[in-house]
Amino acid sequence: MSSGLHRARSRQMVIFLLVCLGIMVLLGRLYYWQIVMGGDLAQQANDEHIQNQVLNAPRGLIYDAEGRLLATNVVRYDVYIEPIQFASDFSDNYQAKRDDVISSLRHVLPQLSIEQLQTAFESGLQTKRIAETINSNQGQQLQQMQLPDIFLQSRTVRTYPDSDIDAQILGYVQPDGIAVNGIE
Repeated sequence: MSSGLHRARSRQMVIFLLVCLGIMVLLGRLYYWQIVMGGDLAQQANDEHIQNQVLNAPRGLIYDAEGRLLATNVVRYDVYIEPIQFASDFSDNYQAKRDDVISSLRHVLPQLSIEQLQTAFESGLQTKRIAETINSNQGQQLQQMQLPDIFLQSRTVRTYPDSDIDAQILGYVQPDGIAVNGIE
């Protein structure tokens, strides 16, 4: 065999071995992700896509025998922030943007202190409720402001137009939806 042919075959063998080594590395990584980590990754995917959410159905209106309204519902809003998403969205100017959002929130929701809002933003939670059952006017103001990573969830709240004494007769429901007393 000539030396040129011997060198060519040696190069072919080295290339073949490198390709085989690359395939073995890829097969090792596939084994790791599919077999070793497969169950955990499947669970993480399910956790991202499957969530249990409790939707509060509005309660019906209650009238007396003469047609007067005794109990009705009004829409109120719960205000939530997404601290983790906010931190990742504004990682370069987090402090300044957080202070701007806190200032805007305080303008609409003066009952919240700056310390409460800062603590909520620093909580490290996926979502954090910062206010509950705010009125429709405040809810509309927040929607118009379109603050980043702030969202509202509507909820119906029972009201008694004539008097709260009706609540004693008609009954009431706890915030978790369990009927406590009366007709309801």
